Amino acid sequence: MCVMDSNTNQIKAVVFDLFETLITEAGVKQLSKSDVAERLGVEEEDFHREWSARFCGRHRGWYASYADVLVAISRTLGVEPSMRDISSLQDQRNKIKAMPYDRIEDTVLKALHGIRALGLKVGLISNCASEEVAAWPHSQLAPLFDVVDFSCETHHMKPEPEAYLLAAGASKCRLPKPCSSGMVVRMNSQAQPV
Repeated sequence: MCVMDSNTNQIKAVVFDLFETLITEAGVKQLSKSDVAERLGVEEEDFHREWSARFCGRHRGWYASYADVLVAISRTLGVEPSMRDISSLQDQRNKIKAMPYDRIEDTVLKALHGIRALGLKVGLISNCASEEVAAWPHSQLAPLFDVVDFSCETHHMKPEPEAYLLAAGASKCRLPKPCSSGMVVRMNSQAQPV
């Protein structure tokens, strides 16, 4: 998404999504649902159903961690989970979710440095669970962004206008409602949508 000044037709900010735009999980072996279900002592189909039912809650930050989600699922299914297994699964998932941050393509970094060199603000809006962005602060990407809006922290998910408005407010840009990804917003010199 670009934010433009309507008086000068100049871009003022560029806002990105994180997954499969700046980083990719392609080729990263994930924990299988069957392995997780087995470790929890629940049926795979039941685990999958409960995991899917918690999608929005995980991405809105209603659960502080992956471990919290696993405990909730286990208890919903009538199983008291082994905290040793929960901790081990949390560690495994953290390592897996950190891997994409170690494989950022040079073209991505060069593009972001180029955008910043032009004096533009750089923002990020991403629907994500906490463990998916735990490695963000230590990544090469983090210092390149002026504004970061992770849904698990702000409790607003794309395409909700609030996700875009929070990022725009933090970057001192104003966006009109409704907002959607991929849009170009023209702004006047008073940072008002035109």
